[in-house]
Amino acid sequence: QEFTSGALKYFVGVQGNVWTEYIIIPEHVEYMAFPRACALAEVGWTAKEKKDWGSFQLRMEKHKRRLKELFVNFFPGKK
Repeated sequence: QEFTSGALKYFVGVQGNVWTEYIIIPEHVEYMAFPRACALAEVGWTAKEKKDWGSFQLRMEKHKRRLKELFVNFFPGKK
């Protein structure tokens, strides 16, 4: 959704909730949160004019390798 410049002044940042009422296993919480947290950081920290899907995909591959090295249970997505 696009917002008007008047509405954008009320935005402070981004938020990514993981509701854990029905997620009782820590590994499942990780699976639900990653790599979404990496994507959320991309949205929050990258200027609109610098966002590039191809570049993001390359960075996500690096993030996934890092998550794997840290033994984080995450959704690997498509190759």
